[in-house]
Amino acid sequence: MPKNILLVAKPWRGGLSNYINRALKAFPNSNVNFVSTYPDSPLEYLNYKINKKDWHDKIVNQINDSKYDVALFINSQSSFTNLAHSNKNILWLTDGAKITKNELNRFSGVYLSDLGYLKDLPHRDNFVSGLPFAYDPIVHSPMPSRRKKRFCCSIINKDLNRDEWLKKSNIEGVMPDVYGNYFLRHRLFWRNPSKFHKTLKIYQMGKVYGQYEVSLNIHSSVIMEGTNMRSFECAGYGIAQLIEMKPGLEALLEPEKEFLGFSDIESYVTQFNRLKNDSKLRIKLVENAKKRVAAEHTYQHRINTIFKNL
Repeated sequence: MPKNILLVAKPWRGGLSNYINRALKAFPNSNVNFVSTYPDSPLEYLNYKINKKDWHDKIVNQINDSKYDVALFINSQSSFTNLAHSNKNILWLTDGAKITKNELNRFSGVYLSDLGYLKDLPHRDNFVSGLPFAYDPIVHSPMPSRRKKRFCCSIINKDLNRDEWLKKSNIEGVMPDVYGNYFLRHRLFWRNPSKFHKTLKIYQMGKVYGQYEVSLNIHSSVIMEGTNMRSFECAGYGIAQLIEMKPGLEALLEPEKEFLGFSDIESYVTQFNRLKNDSKLRIKLVENAKKRVAAEHTYQHRINTIFKNL
């Protein structure tokens, strides 16, 4: 296993860089250094605004001068024009991320969170495999919950695909409680304001899921294959899931055993009502999904995959 590891990523509010950082540090004798590809302090942000090129050049020089056994980049930066090629550089492209041929050539191994974007790679010479998202057992674990829970919630942000599903679910009378930036900022909110709630901080999600029986996961438009982070996180939080089907999703979680899936409004309504009327089904889905993600879908598993392929 590599000892000196460089993690190069944005300090996302969504937490991905934190999850990967924690998974890397769990390896015995590992020495992990984090390099942020976006300002993570007021002073750094000021320097970034004054001269973005100089700021990025400083980061690239820091990476090039570092001594490491492996560097894991989560997405690439087009501004990193001076990044040196190294057979120790590994790239994980997450859904929708773009990359040029010159950028791609700086990495010896490339992974995709969404295999639907494989066709968009400038070449496949250094492509290794798909690498789905996962969950962090420390963060995504069941929290104290209400004795009497509400039925269905969806923690999502605005997206055209989600707009369509929410409109249809509202018409059919099977709309979830929505948490996210629809609140006060979208026409759907003004049509049914009682169903919309403010955006949550990441540390608040578990508490909200603990108040509901079911999580509705509608994928954003950038998801082409597989699924997003939420499917794995909700399995960890211990809430039954109703998930929009995508190609390849069934290879990650098993429909009817670990979640219920839907692909049109008719199947959505049917599955919604099945979950509403069958508490034993909800319990089965929760228990099976929790076992599956613990066995296969932690960020530790993702790092293991990368290290085995070095």
